[in-house]
Amino acid sequence: MLTSQSVKPYMMPVRKVGYRGSELSYALATCLEFYVNLNKNYKVNLSPDFIKLSIENAGKAVSLEEAFLFLVQNGTVSAAIMPYDSPALTSAVYATQKFNIQNYLHIFRPFTKERQKVFEVRKALMRGNPVLVKVNANANVKALSGQSALNLGGAANETFTFIVVGYDEGENAFELMSSWGSTWGNSGYAWVSYDDFGKYATDGFVMLPQIDY
Repeated sequence: MLTSQSVKPYMMPVRKVGYRGSELSYALATCLEFYVNLNKNYKVNLSPDFIKLSIENAGKAVSLEEAFLFLVQNGTVSAAIMPYDSPALTSAVYATQKFNIQNYLHIFRPFTKERQKVFEVRKALMRGNPVLVKVNANANVKALSGQSALNLGGAANETFTFIVVGYDEGENAFELMSSWGSTWGNSGYAWVSYDDFGKYATDGFVMLPQIDY
């Protein structure tokens, strides 16, 4: 087993979710960008707001599961067509290229044992896949600044979406990428211990990209 692994060098820069946006749709768009750009040396930015607004316009709540299904069936568009923090869908989005996924894997759930959660995420990263996770934590985690270590202990009163981009067996920790901009944590990233991750991460997902990405 590899003692460390990271897909961080292949991720697009950390972005800050706009006040109209949702962090989970930003995380999804960032994760899909990884696959679209990886083998073709593109620098494509994808629209998170197209995902969120399309789901809301269909009268549904925006959840990771609903958003994954939307990406399978519809995909998202380039951020050049629909810029970040767009207030509404425009007619241009219906006649442009869509970026879909083939499917997704739900690699752990709330009832999964803590050590198994860690194992599944490490395994996904070893295969070169970033992992989208839902984490129960205190709202104070959003205020983390100038620190590389994230402590999830305390009263967990909100659910947040992160991308796990790496692990280090020597540190017994995962590196998380946020959607809160480069001022959060250490330039938008933070490390969380395996113990905290096992306790507070509730769900983990891996995208299955289109084979032509």
